[in-house]
Amino acid sequence: MAKEKVDRNKKIIERFFSSDKRYTVYSIANEFGISPTRVWQIIRNYKKKQNDSNN
Repeated sequence: MAKEKVDRNKKIIERFFSSDKRYTVYSIANEFGISPTRVWQIIRNYKKKQNDSNN
């Protein structure tokens, strides 16, 4: 279960940061069956981890 969530989150992050403009927060949320708010949380957590690892 946890591994599947990690894989899902990686895909969400890849789509969010891809140069493909078809991917919006809403389209990503629909694709994975989660709320747009959850997508933003995943992105925020990812950015926070990036900042922590850079310091």
